[in-house]
Amino acid sequence: MAFSETRIVIGGLAHVPVVIFIANFIKGKFGIKTEETKDTVVK
Repeated sequence: MAFSETRIVIGGLAHVPVVIFIANFIKGKFGIKTEETKDTVVK
């Protein structure tokens, strides 16, 4: 069964938020924990 190009593009775009969520989850799980950076004023 052949799908139209539009249907394939829409299907691909629908998966973008899922991929972003998975990437952020992995980054949060294994990423390096950093302390909050304080703004410094350079004079």
